[in-house]
Amino acid sequence: MIQPAGFDEARPRLEEIVREITAHPGSTRNGLEIGGLDIGRVEQREDGAVYFLESDTSFGTTHGWIYAPDRKPGGQRYFMSLNNVGGSWYEFEYGT
Repeated sequence: MIQPAGFDEARPRLEEIVREITAHPGSTRNGLEIGGLDIGRVEQREDGAVYFLESDTSFGTTHGWIYAPDRKPGGQRYFMSLNNVGGSWYEFEYGT
């Protein structure tokens, strides 16, 4: 999976959003454009990981990024692809 050109540019802002989301459990963000990325939703899951879901869910798949500082994301979700893109960041795709 090739990460979009905007991920590296967006990463500092994405990390700010991670801090905001984790500081207010249960909070979400919707409809964000950051560094060329079109993020439909940001949410923290039960395992503590923060998911950034792209707005485009074409072809029955969901694509995005996960910030998971404690462990590799997994749990009950089946990922079609899950790749570490540096540090605690993962790029993922799964069927919807």
